[in-house]
Amino acid sequence: MNIAKPRTIEYPKGQNYLALAPGFTRTGGLSWKMKNGLNGSLRYRHMNDRPANENRSVIAKGYTVTDLSFNYTRKQYEIASSIENLFNVKWNETQFNTESQIEE
Repeated sequence: MNIAKPRTIEYPKGQNYLALAPGFTRTGGLSWKMKNGLNGSLRYRHMNDRPANENRSVIAKGYTVTDLSFNYTRKQYEIASSIENLFNVKWNETQFNTESQIEE
């Protein structure tokens, strides 16, 4: 688990957020291993909503994504399978708040 309060000291309070800097993240999971060679894990990663600009008028949406893996391990080989984003959550790992203007 990571907790932060990312701010810049160059701007006044309320205008000093660091765009896209996470304030709270966490990862975790469970792993198992059986004597018959079956093993696997259930893991997640989470990031809270965070400001997408310096005054927090635009918010980058947070997410929680869960992955599942199964393995069958023998001395000479291993067979593995995984399901990423097990619960089919809509999420954006990267988000930007940009404006552009084309002049003619």
